[in-house]
Parts: sequence; C-alpha cells; structure tokens
Amino acid sequence: MILLLTVIAISTIYIFIDLVPLYKKQKWTGFFVYSVLLLFCILIALLMALNIKIPNLIEPIQKLITAIRGE
Repeated sequence: MILLLTVIAISTIYIFIDLVPLYKKQKWTGFFVYSVLLLFCILIALLMALNIKIPNLIEPIQKLITAIRGE
C-alpha cells in the first residue's frame, strides 16, 4: 500500500513539475507526447506496485522480426 501511494505521489510531482509548464506555454505537441509516455509509465509502475504480473514481450517481438527478415 505504501508503494502504491509513493507511485501516486511521485507521479503527481512529475505532472506538476513537467506538464503544467508545457500546458501554460501552450506547447501542445510536447504536452501530449509527454502525457502519453508519462501515463504509460505510471500505469506500468502501478501494476508493479499491485504485484500484477506484466507479460514479457521479447519473444513475440523476436518472432515478428524473424518473420519480417525471413530467417
């Protein structure tokens, strides 16, 4: 529970430090790209804090690359 609250607190700090200035300066491209990446990272951190197993994507990616290259 403490880890979950820590992730939420640190995420909130990141949002106020990084996203609010981008929003105020109306740098929309940076704001939206950074928002999507930050939300993805926060989601991964929350899942890890809740001990939810995240599947490993290396094997499917290797199969895809092998299929594309034709090896």
